[in-house]
Amino acid sequence: MPDPCVLALDMGTSSLKCLIVGLDGRVRALTRRPVRYFRPEGLPPFSQEFSPATVWADVCDLIRECLTEAGVRPEDVMAVATTSQRGGMVFLDQKGGELYGGPNQDVRAFFEGMEIDDQRGEGLYSVTGHLPSFLFAPARLKWFQVHQPKIFEKIDAVLPINDWLTFRMSGQVRCARSALGEIGLLNIATGEKDPLIMKGLDIGLDVVPALGHAGQQVGEVTAAASGDTGLREGTPVVLGGPDTQCGLLGMGVVEAEQLGVLAGWSGPLQLVTSQAVFDCEGRTWTGRHVVAHRWVLESSTTEAGRSLEWFATVLGTDYNEIDIEGTPEPEESDHLGHDQTVAYLGPRIMNAKKLGVQQGGFMFPVPAGQMGISRRDLMRSALENLAFAIKGNALQLAEVSGIEPSMVCLGGGVTNIRAFAQLTADTLDTAIRVTDMKDPSPLGAAMCAATGVGIYGSLAEAAVEMKAPDRSIEPDKSNASLMEERFERWLSLYRGLESLSGEL
Repeated sequence: MPDPCVLALDMGTSSLKCLIVGLDGRVRALTRRPVRYFRPEGLPPFSQEFSPATVWADVCDLIRECLTEAGVRPEDVMAVATTSQRGGMVFLDQKGGELYGGPNQDVRAFFEGMEIDDQRGEGLYSVTGHLPSFLFAPARLKWFQVHQPKIFEKIDAVLPINDWLTFRMSGQVRCARSALGEIGLLNIATGEKDPLIMKGLDIGLDVVPALGHAGQQVGEVTAAASGDTGLREGTPVVLGGPDTQCGLLGMGVVEAEQLGVLAGWSGPLQLVTSQAVFDCEGRTWTGRHVVAHRWVLESSTTEAGRSLEWFATVLGTDYNEIDIEGTPEPEESDHLGHDQTVAYLGPRIMNAKKLGVQQGGFMFPVPAGQMGISRRDLMRSALENLAFAIKGNALQLAEVSGIEPSMVCLGGGVTNIRAFAQLTADTLDTAIRVTDMKDPSPLGAAMCAATGVGIYGSLAEAAVEMKAPDRSIEPDKSNASLMEERFERWLSLYRGLESLSGEL
């Protein structure tokens, strides 16, 4: 019997994923494998690339594995859509050949980006909603113009990674507006191309392909892609979007004044707005939601699961086994560790004008042995570090927008840590929804696929019908005042470390 479903591809920062879900959002199969990066010979250590040919081969293997694991036939896949890490991009030549595959971690264009910001950063931010420029496409194009002019001369199209995957599937060179905004090539307010973005580059806006919107069918799986992937030739291919905004969709965060926190390797907080909102101080980012007529105002903790995994490795435990609930307190009556230990391991309050290395670590009274500082104290303070950074960024979003969120939704892999959701609710002193889907980004892309072939009339409708199950976490009011005191202490020391980092 036919078993209709949709398929989504997700190239995140750390892994490739293929997800097959039923039309009700029920997960049929999810396969994944690591993304492989390399540093090109002769380039600085902070340069990174991926091989598009290798990534495509891995994608094809994942699709075949996912079809087998799900037990569905290729003809049962009604549509395909893609999502990917923000800030990653692929350059194509005139024949569609890949000249460069760069992840969001490729910062080879640091000096070119700083020059752009020195000359016109404020004006550029008012258009793109994103700084610093070294993270985005104009600076990378400038780097190639200066350092590899032969490649620069061949560039015919610049695509976000998800739209490159769409191109490999369908042969169509199209860009989703939301994804293009996350590589710094879109006027965020208007949703159109803007000549100001390319100022100072001997390259025109024609390298930016025709624009479309998430949930729009742009082509079909080609014969070549069918042979590579095992998908049926002619399967509709639909535009998706950037992973964080697709994650919002997957969590059902689609209405203005709703706040989504996607705590994976990083920890972006995105507040949905009904118009483009920019920070007059340039601390936050402004982008476009995958949902039509919606924008996002973002303030990120930067680090999240990445720092917790590092900490777990140092402790000699597994990331998913960080557990403060099952670890007893020391019995000493003079134990001060719980009240006095604070951590600064990477999660921070976003300031796009001051991204970079900061001082950090643990702070506690010494001598530590006499104070009774325990393993549990270190674990708790590491989790509190992320919860406090989430609160600091939420307060910054409220300051910039003047909006108090009507709903807060938490998702991502960090929610695997049992104590974290409750700790976050207590810190924010508000009820939060926690999605049970640990990978909401490909689920959001799957919603785009279902919408693109008319199964649902809009992405908002798909978000209702296909949303992953979630649960509500109420704050423990007996802890709220304590967490407020601890947050204020953390924040005070955080500001001091910011000043110290500037002096060192």
